[in-house]
Order: sequence, then structure tokens, then C-alpha cells
Amino acid sequence: MNHPSGSIEPEPKPETQLVPRGSSIAPAPAVFEEEWVEALPARTSGQSLQLAWRGLRRHWWQALLAWVVGTAGLMALIQNLVKPKYEAISRISVEQGEQILFGKSGALMDFTEYKQTQVSIVTNPVVISTALTMHPELYNYPLVRGAEDAEEEIRQALSVFILKGTNLIQVSMSSSSPYEAAAIVNAVVDAYLKHALATRDDETERRIQRLINTRDERKREVESKRAAVQRLREKIGSADTSGVKDRNLFSLDQYRRFSEELTQVEIMRISTRARLDQLRKLRAVSHVEEDPAQIEESARALFLGDPRVAPLMERREKASALLRDARRVTRNPSDPGIVNREQIVNEVDAEIAQLWKATAPQLRRRLANGQSKGEEDKMINETELELSSLESRERSLALKLDQINVDNRVAGGDALELEFARRDMERAETVFDTVQASLDQQEFEAKSPIARIQREFTARPSNRPNSNYRSKVMLLAPVGMLTAVLGVLVLIEKRGGRVVGPDELPAQARLTVLGVVPPLPKPKGNGTSTRSRESAQKHLDEFIQSLDHLRVAILAGREHCCVLITSACGSEGKTTLSAQLAERCANAGLSTLIIDADLRNPTLSRLLDASECPGLSNVLQGELTLDEAVMTVADAGGFHLLPAGAPRVDPSRVLKDEALRRLFEAARAQFDVVLVDAPPVLPVPDALTMGRWTDGAVLAVRHDVSRMTLVQSAHRRLAGIGVPIIGAVVNGVRSNASYYGYGSYYGRSLESQA
Repeated sequence: MNHPSGSIEPEPKPETQLVPRGSSIAPAPAVFEEEWVEALPARTSGQSLQLAWRGLRRHWWQALLAWVVGTAGLMALIQNLVKPKYEAISRISVEQGEQILFGKSGALMDFTEYKQTQVSIVTNPVVISTALTMHPELYNYPLVRGAEDAEEEIRQALSVFILKGTNLIQVSMSSSSPYEAAAIVNAVVDAYLKHALATRDDETERRIQRLINTRDERKREVESKRAAVQRLREKIGSADTSGVKDRNLFSLDQYRRFSEELTQVEIMRISTRARLDQLRKLRAVSHVEEDPAQIEESARALFLGDPRVAPLMERREKASALLRDARRVTRNPSDPGIVNREQIVNEVDAEIAQLWKATAPQLRRRLANGQSKGEEDKMINETELELSSLESRERSLALKLDQINVDNRVAGGDALELEFARRDMERAETVFDTVQASLDQQEFEAKSPIARIQREFTARPSNRPNSNYRSKVMLLAPVGMLTAVLGVLVLIEKRGGRVVGPDELPAQARLTVLGVVPPLPKPKGNGTSTRSRESAQKHLDEFIQSLDHLRVAILAGREHCCVLITSACGSEGKTTLSAQLAERCANAGLSTLIIDADLRNPTLSRLLDASECPGLSNVLQGELTLDEAVMTVADAGGFHLLPAGAPRVDPSRVLKDEALRRLFEAARAQFDVVLVDAPPVLPVPDALTMGRWTDGAVLAVRHDVSRMTLVQSAHRRLAGIGVPIIGAVVNGVRSNASYYGYGSYYGRSLESQA
């Protein structure tokens, strides 16, 4: 309503209505919602470090003891389990052999592939089994002794690889025993060399013997042809065919053509016979997948029987025959004819090698999986048919040559007969060279398919470990144990759920933080240094300023207010906070009354030397009036105190609503500020009984001591019966806020001006 003077009349402030128990109007209880009880937020790494530091400060001697004992035990365990490793090394030299006539080794298997195959053979089960058989003393070493699968243990321990840029295969092993490593490496290398050199078997011997017999027959045939040519030359004195008639020249050309064809057929028959022998050997071999060398040989045999390979091999044989003829005519290696024929041979070899690389992996897999038995039989049948066809063709050509020779020998005279004999001799020499080349190849492959293998040097026990992680691990043991101890401390702190800082209360307990109070500074004596006194004065200034902030936040313009100060549990600083806050209120010129309402444990009365004085219990029982029980505490700042009273009585019989209502009404009427130091909320119900008749409650929370779950429970209980929650005060926070310094400076400046 407006005054006549034109000023605005302020709205009257509603007075706090105290309603006695039993009245129809009671304080409306606040609606409590469980939704605000939220899960604890995930802690960041910085918060984890804070938790670790808090736990270390709280349990420092237990953490130190656990770290020392754990580090000692861990180092002893490392000493026994982590042992230095000694490496033993042996090397095998694989020198490439000479190229052979048909080029099977050079064309069908690259030398690099061959070396890789040898690396696989070193750890072959047959080789390792042979090593254990040849050297039974290996069973006495720790790696093999008691092992369920000794071969697998050795295979896993061995390291076999080709030294980069060399033809050396290195076989090495690391072990805690230098003698064990050297013995196993040498035994495996011995078994490998024995396996690599023992390639001559019965079938190979039969093939070689068959080629020797064929070579001897061809040699006798060549000698016979040469003798016939020599006789005719001596008879006619010349091999000139200029006098041969035209029809005889036609017969001679026809004979020459059939003779060259017969030569090629004979060479193909010899090659097909060798391929058939290899296929038959492949079918006879059992468990071929256990030996990589046999797998490789069988794959080559299957490759030679491939229909795509036969035309290539035929082209190569023809090109090789032309190259031999050219080399026989001239000894100049740079002759264009020789160079062109060598280029043709190389091109065919490249095609064969490319086809081999494309099909070899598939052949090896089929052989290793044992899935090629039916294909082997099919290829053998096809090769037998091919051989039979070549033999039939060879016989047919031989009959044609004999017929031409018989029909034209008389008509052509001695000169034509000499020309026929010379053609027969050249054909016999070509076939003989082919058989000799095939024999050389078989004998070479019986010793080593591609290379000569020998041991470069043996392994010796080493006196110096190649790897010793014991020292490094022992150095890391203290750090690892410290990390484990800190981790345990973090878990303990997390399980404890203590209040880390003021920021947690609004987020987790929905409590407004009214202020943060640092620890109560300890007084310094006269004997301390100037710097110590200045530091103590600074801490005292910070403490006073924090209480003044708290005073302003709690009163917030209230007049004649009554505030309940409590906590969730005991030892959370509520009594000290109440006394210091009362002193600052009195210092601000407010008439202040502090009531020690903790009838069960009157700490405030004992603190102010009033434990034996009459007080609250006497007033509530009607023995004294408020004025008669209140006493002035002049030494503490001039505020008034209502002690708990004596003698002790049961609070549940004293704390009655009507008596409390009259008491708080009288206190509000006489004082500007009434602070009620109530018992903790959770242990006893006294604070809940008194809080309903106050203007609101302030929860005291001690930093790094109070449990968040208990603070939440106290909040729920107060809110559940309708007690207004003004907010929370966090005690014992060591603040580094710079604004405290500004306040101290400002205060000292005022003092200097005064």
C-alpha cells in the first residue's frame, strides 16, 4: 500500500510460526524424492592422484611397511625366477651347385626357395627325432627332462633363419644353461646334415643304373656308327655328295628329316621315362608329408607331369639340341647363332620357372594334406600312354629310315651311303649326349639337388649372457610395488567415500555449500621466528575471513533467526564451528546466543568451562528461566551461552515440543542470532526434534573425514521431516585462495590508517 508521502511501503516479512505439538497446523514436511540420490561420478586421473595422496597421508606407515616388505619379496622372487639367458649359435653353409643339362634345379626351384626349404627341414620332426636318438644325453637337460613332448619343446626353443645377404643358415637357441643350449643346437645340426646328405635311396640307384646301361648301349652304337663312317671314308676317300643324282638328293633330304625327328622322339622318350620313374616313386612313398624334401621332390615330379609343362619341356629339349649343334660347329661363345639359341633356351626356362612358381604352392599343399593320390594315378596313366606313343613313334621312324637306307644305298653309290652313315652317327651322338646329361643330373641330385651343404662352425657354450633382464626387472620392482600400494590406497579411499572437496556436495548430495573453513590455526609462541609468526597471522586471517563469509551466508538478511548446526556423525567439527561462528557474530555487533543442545555429550559446555552450570535441561524442565540460565562469555568475544545443564538427564524425556517452542520464542525475542549446537543427526534423534522449531539447519562436513553416504543420509532425514536445509559448511580445507591475501592486506591497511 502507498503512503501519502509517496514512498512505497515494504511488504511485511512473514514471521516464523512456531506450532506446538498437537496443534492442527504443523510444519509441512518436505516432499522427499529419491531421484536426487545419484551415482558417484567417475573420478578423473587427477582425482585418483588426490585419493592416493589422501590415503598415503592417512595410512603412511602401513603403506611404507607394505612397500618395503612387498619390494623385498618381489625382488627375491625375481632373483629366483628371472635368470640370464645364454645363446648358442651354429651356422650351416649352403653353396649353390652347378647348372645341369635339363635345368630342373635351376628352372623348377629357385635357389632362394631351396634355402627356405632347408630352414624348414632343420626343425622337421624327423630331424629333431633323429637328434634325440643320436644324442640321448639331451634328456638330462631341463628343457627336455620331464617334457610331455620333447620334440615340440626343442622346436619352439630353436631359432632358424637365413643370414641376410649370405648363404648361411643360422641355428641358435637361448637357455638359462649355456651347456644345454650348445648341446641341443649341435645335436640338431648333426641330425640335419645326416638327413640332408642321405638322399640316395634304392629307387635312385635303380634309375642311375638304368641310365648307365642306356648310356653304354648308346656309346657302343656311336662307336659302331663312327667306325662305319670311317670305313666308308677310307673306301671312297671323300665325303663329297656333289655327284649324287637329283632323286638321291631327295632321298637324302627325306632321310635327314626323319633322322632329326627320330632324335627328338628318342630324347623325349628318355625324358618321359625319367618322369614316369619319379611319379611311380611318388606313389610308393608313404607319409610323404612328414619330410619337406620328399614333398618338394614329389611336387617337382607332379609338375613335370602337368600337360602344360610337357610342350615347354619339348621346346626346351629342341632348343638345347640346336644349341649343342651350334657349339659343336664353332667354339666362339659370342657367335650370333649360339647367342640366339641361348636366348631361346633362357626364355623357355623363364616360362617354366614362372609356371612352377604359380603351381608349386598348390602342389605342396595337396601333397602335405595327402589329397593327390588319385591325381598321381591319373598322371602315371597319362605318362605311360605318352611313353607308349613315343616308343611306337620311335619304332615307326626307325623302320622308315631303314627302308630309305635300303632302297637308296645301291642307287646312290658309296657317296650316298656315306651321307646316310654320317646322319646316323650324328643322331646317335645327340642321343648319347642326352643320356649322359640325364645321368649326370641324376648323380648330382643324388648327392645334393641344388647345393653343397656343410657345417660352418659348431655351437660353443657362452660365458656371457646375451640377455639379462634380472637387473632391469629388479630396478622396476620398487616402482611396481609403489604403484600397487598406491592403487590399493585409491581403492580404499574410493570404498570409504570420504568427501574430497566442496565441489562434490552439490553434485552428489544436492547440498549448497555455504562456506569453506580452513583448519583452526595453532598459536605461535614468542620464541618463533618472524616468518613463522607472519605465516601464523596469515592463516589466522584466512580463518577469520572464512567465518565472516559463512556468517553472511547463513544470516542472509534474516532478523532474529534461529539456526541449528549439526552434522551427520560425531567428530566433524560442528561444536568448534558453532563457537567460532558465535564469536564472529558477536564481533559484528549482533547479540548472539549459542545453545549447547547436545545433552548427551556437552562438548561446548566443557570447552567454555560451563559443564557444571545449569542450562538447557533445567530450562526445559521449568526449574529456571532463560534469563537465569544464560551466561556471558566475555573472553570468547562477548556472546551469550546457554549450557547443556546439570545434572544429566534423559534427552527423550526433556526435549518436548511445547517446551522447545517456548524456549526458542524467548531466545528469538532477546537475541539477534540464536545458534543451536545440536547432536549429530544419524546416531540420535535429538537434532530432528529440535530442528523442526528452528529457521533451518546447517550441516557441518569435515574435509577428508566425512563419508558422502552418511552426509546424504543426514540430509534425507532432515528433509524428510520438513527441516529446512540452509546448506553445508566444509571444515578443515587447506585453501590456497589468493583472495585471502587481499583481505589480510586490506585489514592491515585499515589498522595502519587507524
